[in-house]
Amino acid sequence: MSDYYKILNVNRNASIKEIKSSYRKLAVQWHPDKNNSPEAENKFKKINEAYSVLSDNTKKIQYDNKLNKPQFRSFSEFFAQNKKNFENKKKNKKKKGPTTIHPVNLTIEEMYNGVNKKFRIKRKIKCSNCKKDDLECSICNNKFVEKTFDLNLNISNSCKIGGKIIVKNMGDDSDKWDIPGDIIFTIKLLQNERMRRIKNDLVIIIDILLNEALTGFNLNLELIDKSKLNLKIDNIINLNNLITIKNKGFVINNNKRGNLLLKFNIIFPKILNTTQKKLLKNILPSRNPKNEIKTYKLELKKKTELEIIKEESNEEESNEEESNEDNNKKIKVNKNI
Repeated sequence: MSDYYKILNVNRNASIKEIKSSYRKLAVQWHPDKNNSPEAENKFKKINEAYSVLSDNTKKIQYDNKLNKPQFRSFSEFFAQNKKNFENKKKNKKKKGPTTIHPVNLTIEEMYNGVNKKFRIKRKIKCSNCKKDDLECSICNNKFVEKTFDLNLNISNSCKIGGKIIVKNMGDDSDKWDIPGDIIFTIKLLQNERMRRIKNDLVIIIDILLNEALTGFNLNLELIDKSKLNLKIDNIINLNNLITIKNKGFVINNNKRGNLLLKFNIIFPKILNTTQKKLLKNILPSRNPKNEIKTYKLELKKKTELEIIKEESNEEESNEEESNEDNNKKIKVNKNI
């Protein structure tokens, strides 16, 4: 690519006024009508070409961008330059220290509502009294000193189990790296016998008596966000029943929550006296022994019929085999005769 600045005898920082002035002088000097040298015509063309680009601001910007890009004569030269740039970049890149991981144990209430947690961490730092020109520091003996720092973590109610909070550059200082590493706090949920988190749903286990499970009851519950839940339950509750309260679970985003699932643990009486048992037998539905016997006999009869069919087919097969054997014997006897 031609160097238009060199053709016009100006530097790359030349103003448009300087470019015009130089162009006029050169155009007069190399005009074919005034210059009879063989190269005058070609030289005059190049001067005009250079001026047409450098005098137009848009063309000049495009030309400068191309001029600033490295020009390579071969692929090997291009590869060598790229390798050199990569090595320089790698050399100039600052080394970072190792990452430190700390668990953050949250109760289910803290995870549901969000919480501000305080942590006290110890880290090695450069002594503030050390000076580069000192041969020996009287405080730390030119070693890194351990100090205690307090960290406040604002954990939102949208946090997830296994989620991470990263505190940048709060690891140990060392001569082995240029920048301290990060501290990563990982969210863990403490076990709770009565409440669980399943994805974004909150599961609460509620104890109820057997008579409540059968006859219904009023449920008055204070949730972990301090709101009240009042339900009248008339249906019979069994161990597998779940009541779903929508949008009362864990935060998914600003406008959406998971669900609240109420699971019931039915408490059975440990002892019943004879009167209570008779009373329950009279009230509650009982099994019909006759129906059970009929059902059992019917199933047995069906099985017997199937067995008979199998036996008959087996007998037919065995008879066919016996007749085949007799025929074979007869053939053998006839041969002997």
